[in-house]
Amino acid sequence: MRRPGHHLTGPVSNDMYGMQCHSSGKVLHMEVVPNAYCSSTVGHIFLDFVKKYGMIPEELNVDGGSETGKMYTCHDALWYVKVQYLI
Repeated sequence: MRRPGHHLTGPVSNDMYGMQCHSSGKVLHMEVVPNAYCSSTVGHIFLDFVKKYGMIPEELNVDGGSETGKMYTCHDALWYVKVQYLI
């Protein structure tokens, strides 16, 4: 799974952020957000994705930008809880 990142559309900038399947290229979740450079916003979108699909992606590919910090932290925490539950 990877995230497509920031997109600017038309003469007015609308930040969009979403989740894309790495193997198929299919966009699974996309939202227009007030600030796609905010780590809290991106983390919230990731949690919305997890809630919508009821699953945690096995792998999360990010570019390492500062806005992906909380998303990456949430992913790690959710996997830790899942693994602890299965043991």
